[in-house]
Amino acid sequence: SKCLPKEAIMPLSQSDEVIPTNDAVVDTAAGGAGGNPSQQDMTRDIAAPLPPTPATAEACPPPQAPADGGASSRAGTPLEKVTVGSPGIEIADPELRDRLKRYLKGGTHGKKATDTGGGGGETQDNSHWDIEGTADPSLNCVPVFLDDETMDDAYCQSILSPLFHYRTPPIGTGYEVGVEEWSAYARVNSIFCDMVRSVYEEGDIILVFDYHLMLLPKLLREHLPHAHIGFYLSTVFPSSEMYRILPQREELLRGVLAANLVGFHSFQYKRHFLTACTRVLGVECKAEGIEACPEAGGCGSRVVTVPRGINPDPWLSEMNKEATLFQIQELSSKFQGRKVLLGIDTLDYIKGIPHKMMAFYKFLHNYPEWAANCIYLQITLPLESAGDEEITIDKADRQEILYQVYQVAGAINAQFGSFDAVPVHFLHQRFTFQELVPVYALADVGLITSLRESLSFTAYEFILCQQSTNRGVLILSEFSGSAQSLGAAAICVNPWDTNGFAAAIHDAVIMNDEEKSKRHEYAYNYVMKHTAHRWGERLLDEFKEAISEMEMSSLHIPPLLSHDEVLRAFFHPAIKQRIIVLGFRGTLFPSKLGGGDVYAAEIFGHVRLSALNQQSLSVLAQDPRNVIIIASSSCRSIMDKALGTLKDRVWMMAENGHCVKAIGDSWKWEKDDLDLSWKEAVKDILKYFVQRTPGSVTYETETSVSWVYQNTQRDHGAIQARDLLIHLWAGPLVASGADVVVGTQSVEVRHGEVSKASALDKILATIIPSESSVLPSERLFLCIGNFLMRDEDVFTTIHKYASGLETPASEGPKSTTASSHFCATVGRKNSRAQYHAFDAQDVGFLLAKLSHRQAAADNKGARH
Repeated sequence: SKCLPKEAIMPLSQSDEVIPTNDAVVDTAAGGAGGNPSQQDMTRDIAAPLPPTPATAEACPPPQAPADGGASSRAGTPLEKVTVGSPGIEIADPELRDRLKRYLKGGTHGKKATDTGGGGGETQDNSHWDIEGTADPSLNCVPVFLDDETMDDAYCQSILSPLFHYRTPPIGTGYEVGVEEWSAYARVNSIFCDMVRSVYEEGDIILVFDYHLMLLPKLLREHLPHAHIGFYLSTVFPSSEMYRILPQREELLRGVLAANLVGFHSFQYKRHFLTACTRVLGVECKAEGIEACPEAGGCGSRVVTVPRGINPDPWLSEMNKEATLFQIQELSSKFQGRKVLLGIDTLDYIKGIPHKMMAFYKFLHNYPEWAANCIYLQITLPLESAGDEEITIDKADRQEILYQVYQVAGAINAQFGSFDAVPVHFLHQRFTFQELVPVYALADVGLITSLRESLSFTAYEFILCQQSTNRGVLILSEFSGSAQSLGAAAICVNPWDTNGFAAAIHDAVIMNDEEKSKRHEYAYNYVMKHTAHRWGERLLDEFKEAISEMEMSSLHIPPLLSHDEVLRAFFHPAIKQRIIVLGFRGTLFPSKLGGGDVYAAEIFGHVRLSALNQQSLSVLAQDPRNVIIIASSSCRSIMDKALGTLKDRVWMMAENGHCVKAIGDSWKWEKDDLDLSWKEAVKDILKYFVQRTPGSVTYETETSVSWVYQNTQRDHGAIQARDLLIHLWAGPLVASGADVVVGTQSVEVRHGEVSKASALDKILATIIPSESSVLPSERLFLCIGNFLMRDEDVFTTIHKYASGLETPASEGPKSTTASSHFCATVGRKNSRAQYHAFDAQDVGFLLAKLSHRQAAADNKGARH
């Protein structure tokens, strides 16, 4: 594990798109789980410093030797080459980098590694691993040791990563295939969790990277509920239709959603993730992320897009060397003025090498005059050894790709070649960094057309090396994440559209210098601005914002509201004003009414306060010290009928706060010019779902429309609700001002400019003037409501007025004095409230106790 000083602990891994550097490759027994074999295959001799670390802090404590014979479990473990670092979390200081390598070698400290004589690799006796002797606190590194079975990261290699790159897993996944692999994957995450817990201190920031550790945020949240956790996926996140194939789809999503921050390279991947959360888990999503809810473990997640980049300094520095300029001139003379089309890829199916070959063949077929005037130079970086395995492709597939490339390249050269030259130069061998830079600089066209890829580092390298030369044209796959950032500067193609691809090649080779210069300038400025260092800074900035936001919305199951405590505080002699805020549906009325439900009763106008609640509230309303506010999403007429004679003695809030009625006054709209143009289209969609979901109904107010499935088969209704959310967000609500609110067996679409919390804030500002004679310590708040998660900001508003603090109400009763306010949800569930009432009947009993004691006190005062 490599960690930012006290700010990140992460596996020794990178995404499959990242091109590792030779000086960042070390021999260590810590490698197998997070290691990415495909990166080993693409390793180059690039003697360039890595991007700088985005943040620093005090050192992590030195690692401790594992208990229970941990050293013996590592004995005889064969060493593997793994890549240290992840983009933006890499080490810029060469001296520090070398010290880290020596430290990770551990057992070779003071000893010479032995040559096996077979494959040319190195082995060491790990039983001599001397952690205490090699520990260097300044390195801020804590290794994570894995056994042989756990090192085999087969779940990522054979199932997870291929599926993320849109390759379906084999038949039997989740039955015969993937069960043991999944268990090993879970063990890896558990081992990392234990290591993080052993070094974690309060206030640390934990950053988790990539799909190898998607379960880790949830494991950490269970043991460290208040920890600040971030997760960044460096690779592709597929569409929800593809992701839903995974048997472990729910476990992985719940694991990630335990993080405060979830980051992606591209907005497309962010959108796919949010859609998957909705379809698989049924959670409520917004553009900013996932709100706190039980399905997400009670923790909200800010979902952001933070594009990655590379460190441009090594490439620009190499371009300015005399040796590089000389090699450019030498290569130029060899190509004799012919246009050079360049492709540099690893031997992986996602790189689309055969597709490029076919497009080039079609280009020459359509424009044969270019056969003698251009060269397609395709470089594929070979495997390091015969035993290596790539993460997205197996050996048979690699051989098939090579066969296809050889076949097409041979056909092109046979048909369009001559005694003087051949159009295709295919090189399957290693190249040093110094050898690649001149090739990048010389090329006229860069063919970077992967089938699926989050970020094409080759495209960035091509752009940097072109700055001082001919400013060539970049042809980029529209399926690459880089197309989101460099699309304006490149010619974007569909690799499967051979004719369109060939036409793009022709457009590139005939493009005039002015247009090439404009495109290159845009791309170069983007690459220089969005560097790896900038990526790290932005990620940490987003993380800090997420922490401050999510601390306000984290959930917990609050304790049961004590009636005795409320009574003592309510009738304390020092209290001069009592503000009672009550919900409507599910608070003053039970969720079920005589076998039906509240929604159905409201539709037919049969909702009435019970005699007990009517009497209790009437008694409480008589006391001038009491102010009662009833908040609801129901329409005005329903509330008037339900409250009867009580309606003129309390404040009422209808339509989720859009309509407010003061004591003795008439209803008033908060806003007169509401845009409800979305409503008719939403009603049509809801009617369609009523037809396909027996037992469901729609409920309409002046500012909202709801679809309720309380009386449907639960599983079927929940599935339909998830599908409904997709229809709404992709249809009439794309550019509207409406909000979608997921409730208990309901989906509500309502106008989003006004909320219960904002309306309550205005009411309280009226009730409690700035120059009030009542001191804050002489005022009591009692707020009880079965509010939806979106409406629980009401509790935060109450807390603000009760204490004058900005501390969120979710921190519970410890955040303020016991007598200042009581906020309670109805039902035992995750909530931002301090307490919970058992049910609507429990709320009625409490109101009855308060009114009974109030009446007794009034009678006693009247006698005196």
